[in-house]
Amino acid sequence: MENSVYYSNLYKQFEQEAEDYGKDIEKLEQIKKNLSGDLYDEQLAVNREINDLVEDLKKGVRHNSVFTKKADDLKENKEKSSFDDASLGAAISSLESEISVLQNKKRTAEQKRDEAKRKYEEEKERERQEILNRFFDK
Repeated sequence: MENSVYYSNLYKQFEQEAEDYGKDIEKLEQIKKNLSGDLYDEQLAVNREINDLVEDLKKGVRHNSVFTKKADDLKENKEKSSFDDASLGAAISSLESEISVLQNKKRTAEQKRDEAKRKYEEEKERERQEILNRFFDK
């Protein structure tokens, strides 16, 4: 009886570990999505606003090359992509690396969990046979 309990506890431990790694992966994926997806969408929106502003300025003062040049210079103030920012790019890369490490740890925990379950079932059957043998040997 003791061995099956041991493997049952081991199974629960690895099951919890795998679940915890899964939750951590989800959190990091959400952070990555915020940096690369949501932030990117906001950057695009700002850049569209700048383009619209430049076009409106150029329409407001036509045929003045100095003003048109200054309006076009405003386009240099556009937001860069998250990937163009060295720090944000490095942060995204680090997140991807950490996610990969956690995925490997999760897979390992799942394999250990499955092995513990297999051994639990073997021990449970062995213990059952042992009880049956004791009962019928009497």
